[in-house]
Amino acid sequence: MNLISTINCSFSKLQLQKIKIFLLLTVFSVSSFNVFTQTSVQISACSDFVAGPSAWPYVLVATTVDSGLVSQGSQTFTLNVTSLPAGGANFRVYKTVANGNAFFGNPIALTLGSNTITVAAVSFDRAVKFQFSSGAVEFDALSLNGVASNCVGTLPPPTSVQISACSDFVAGPSAWPYVLVATTVDSGLVSQGSQTFTLNVTSLPAGGANFRVYKTVANGNAFFGNPIALTLGSNTITVAAVSFDRAVKFQFSSGAVEFDALSLNGVASNCVCSTISYTTDVVEGCDSYTWIDGNTYTSSNNTATYTLMNAAGCDSVVTLDLTINNSTTASISDTACDSYTWSGTVYTLSGIYTNVYTNAVGCDSVVTLDLIINNPSTSSTNVTACDSYDWNGNIYTSSGSYTWTGTNANGCDSVATLVLTITGNSTLSNISSCEFYTWNGNTYFNSGTYIYNNGSCIDSLILIINNTSSSSTTISACDSFSWNGYTYILSGTYTWVGTNTVGCDSTATLNLIINNSSLSNTNISACDSYDWNGNTYTSSGTYTWIGTNAYGCDSVANLDLTINSSSSFTDVITACDSFAWIDGNTYFLSNNTATHTLINGAGCDSLVTLDLTITNVNAAVVVVDDSTLQVQSFAAGTMYQWVDCNDNFAPIAGEINPTFTTQNPGYYAVEVTLNNCSLISDCFTITIETAIDVLNSYYGIQLFPNPT
Repeated sequence: MNLISTINCSFSKLQLQKIKIFLLLTVFSVSSFNVFTQTSVQISACSDFVAGPSAWPYVLVATTVDSGLVSQGSQTFTLNVTSLPAGGANFRVYKTVANGNAFFGNPIALTLGSNTITVAAVSFDRAVKFQFSSGAVEFDALSLNGVASNCVGTLPPPTSVQISACSDFVAGPSAWPYVLVATTVDSGLVSQGSQTFTLNVTSLPAGGANFRVYKTVANGNAFFGNPIALTLGSNTITVAAVSFDRAVKFQFSSGAVEFDALSLNGVASNCVCSTISYTTDVVEGCDSYTWIDGNTYTSSNNTATYTLMNAAGCDSVVTLDLTINNSTTASISDTACDSYTWSGTVYTLSGIYTNVYTNAVGCDSVVTLDLIINNPSTSSTNVTACDSYDWNGNIYTSSGSYTWTGTNANGCDSVATLVLTITGNSTLSNISSCEFYTWNGNTYFNSGTYIYNNGSCIDSLILIINNTSSSSTTISACDSFSWNGYTYILSGTYTWVGTNTVGCDSTATLNLIINNSSLSNTNISACDSYDWNGNTYTSSGTYTWIGTNAYGCDSVANLDLTINSSSSFTDVITACDSFAWIDGNTYFLSNNTATHTLINGAGCDSLVTLDLTITNVNAAVVVVDDSTLQVQSFAAGTMYQWVDCNDNFAPIAGEINPTFTTQNPGYYAVEVTLNNCSLISDCFTITIETAIDVLNSYYGIQLFPNPT
């Protein structure tokens, strides 16, 4: 499945991309929750458990004596604990041994997570039960001999499993207790075809394991192939096709073989996740892209992966195929008279304007216009002349208003109006002009008084020549600079034309260098605290530091900080005789100082302190006399129950003291219990001699009839 999208920076396309990500997550989430709904339940609310004795009130029956041959196989339960009651909870094994007597295993503390135990196979019919001390244990998965409990919802299959926990295998003979049935005689024509199994082994028990082929031949007799050693990795065998109906089975010597893939005649087993799916999410983004893994990518990437759950409850690995295209920027500077038309818009004022287009790769192309609008100029001059007047190359002989259009210093129209009066008399004109003045065909560049003989008139001109002015300034600024009413954001040379104090053009030139401020963003996850720019932060948040970059402008650094906390807890354990802890050590004495460091869900240290109480039960018994037995353990809190060894270790009513005296000959033992740890002593024979027996033994005197 390819998930293809193209992202540009327009609002609508960003919205479509967000919808696409939401739908992608929704599809995977809904499919996984619908297929594998996981619930949890307490032992007390699960009908798989039957009533037991007061100290072990909840019992999981694995097998009973009347189950016959099936009871001889190994018996396994697995319980995934999600919550324990205050003070914890224990379980122990009850089983009957070869002579029919009962055996009680040492209590074992339940822990959060998976708890499992296997009672090994035997060669006699027997009962096996798992007894639990509390019904307040909550769990979300329970299986007994590979059969999942109906008390909780179905869990996804594991990625690897042992043969003993896979329901594809049926019970076989004691030496080959696990059997994979490929075909049977009653399958008819199908049984004649070739039969193949493939098993990918990930772990073997100590000493290894074997398999062999069982098949029936043409005359119906059974054929057993030679044992073949299983190896790590792929193991496969094919039994060739025949022309008669037959049975084919593959027998295995151990259930402790762990595998992550199994197929029988091309059909994959449901015991493991074999339907891992792979998809590629093909994406094009502009400048950056935030993917379903929560990361924001600023460059193309085809290696990032993210694992979801597919409809089969197995991993669905999504690979990102991301192409990051870049937005572009451009700037133009222009000068116009009165107005300027750009991309359909008419501008009449100077300023900085921006338009956003789409470039060749589908991303934003931002174009900035630095526009200067110059205005046309007008002037009006009143002149009185004698007979004629020469103005801008034209000679006027009659009074009137005359107009001349040229170009001003900004390159825009300059409209000059002459209001002329012809008097026929001599005239005197007072004129102020910038740079030069043309009068009666002559051009004057200096102030002074000038006379013109107009034939019948003598005209006089009192002329003042004023000069234009200019200046040049070089400026360096950060980000932008305001000058004469304009704000500039780009380096360059800019010109402003105004009027000086004498009414002439004043041209100012600005040589502008724009340096940019800098900005950086950093995402950091740390444990407990984080040092940054001389400060130590202990809580999550967004922090800002402002300094100066190489150009003397602001350098703003943003830190998006997530502080995760270390954790600690005490693992309170009560055990019998010894206890193997998570640090790999086996403790035979009580201990409250051992520690072990794990990694918590936030990726920080999780310090576990062991609080262990070891109880050692002393079940030693001495024979006081021919009618009295006495226990040698008198520790405070010790409980005693004398039992009849000849009656399947049945408790003797009322006999709960350290000393046991009886007038009944028999075979007796005591069950000593301390801190939920129990141990049954050896059995002792009590023989009581009566007075009649003494007379006979020592003196040879016999009484008749015998009163006994």
